[in-house]
Amino acid sequence: MFAPAFHATARTDASKQKAFHSTRETQREMRDDKKGDTGVQRHISSRIRLVHVTSAGLVSLTRVYGLQPRNAKEFGSKGAPMSTQVISPISRPMTTPVLIFSWVCRIVAAIILVQTLFFKFTAAPESVYIFTKLGTFIHTYVPFASVGTVEVSGRIGSGIMELIAAVLLLIPRVVWAGAFLAMAATGGALVSHLTFLGIEVQGDKGLLFFLAVAVFVMSAISLFLHRMQIPVFGKRF
Repeated sequence: MFAPAFHATARTDASKQKAFHSTRETQREMRDDKKGDTGVQRHISSRIRLVHVTSAGLVSLTRVYGLQPRNAKEFGSKGAPMSTQVISPISRPMTTPVLIFSWVCRIVAAIILVQTLFFKFTAAPESVYIFTKLGTFIHTYVPFASVGTVEVSGRIGSGIMELIAAVLLLIPRVVWAGAFLAMAATGGALVSHLTFLGIEVQGDKGLLFFLAVAVFVMSAISLFLHRMQIPVFGKRF
C-alpha cells in the first residue's frame, strides 16, 4: 500500500537531484566558456591587409590587433578589446582630383626643368652669360674663385641637379625629394634674378624669371601634397 508512494517519492528525489547536477554542470560550463572567451579576446592576433591606391602606388596597410589589456578599462562596452590601427606615413590616400592635380604640377615642373638642360649642357650663349655673371658676383666676395671655374661648375652642376629633380618628381614614392631639389635649384635662380641678374635677362622680358617662379610654386605644392613621405618630419604633419 505504501510501496507506490515510496517509489513516487524516490523518483521525485532522483529527478530533483538530477536537475540540481544538471544546473551545476550548466553553471560550470558557462564559467569555463567565459574564461575561454576572455583568453581568446586577450590573445587575438589577426592581420587585415587593406590595399589603397595612392600617389605612391599600391600601399599595403596593416591593421594590427593583439593588445593585452591590463585592466577592464581597455575593453569596450561589450567586452571586446580595443584595437589600434598602424598606418604608414606615406599611406594616406588621396582623392582622385587631388591626385590628378599633383600629377599636373609635377609634370609641368619636370618639363620646364628638362627643357633648360639643353642650354646648360650645350653651353648656349644665354646660359653662359647667366653663369658668367654668377661667377663675377662670387669672385667679388671670394677672390680665389675664378669666374671661369664658377661658370662651368655652376652651369653643369645646376643642370645635373635639375635633371635629378625632374626624374624624382615623376617617381611617386620620392616626390618629396624631387620637389625639394627643384625648389632648391629654382630658389637659387630666383635669388640670382633678384640680386645681380635682374628680372629681365638679355631681353627675354622676364621669361626665365617667371619659369623659375612657376617651377618653385608647383614644386612647393607637390611637396605639400606629399609631405607625409618626408622621413621623420612627415610623421608630424
